[in-house]
Amino acid sequence: LTLFIDKREEIEKIVLADQGMVKFNLCLNEKCEDEICGDSPASVRCILFEKQYGKCIACGCETDNLVVFGKGY
Repeated sequence: LTLFIDKREEIEKIVLADQGMVKFNLCLNEKCEDEICGDSPASVRCILFEKQYGKCIACGCETDNLVVFGKGY
């Protein structure tokens, strides 16, 4: 199950609670990725070819990049 989210708080509720993966806008700045991943056991699993304009979940800048984020097993 992969859900689209637009709030960072939803990462914890879904991914860290083992309820699936999430996809969200991320600007691909290394700092933003590091901020999202932190010490979490989850990480960016892939960058989608699909484009969807929105705001980076970390810094709020406009981006069309979508990533899938989840735990690796």
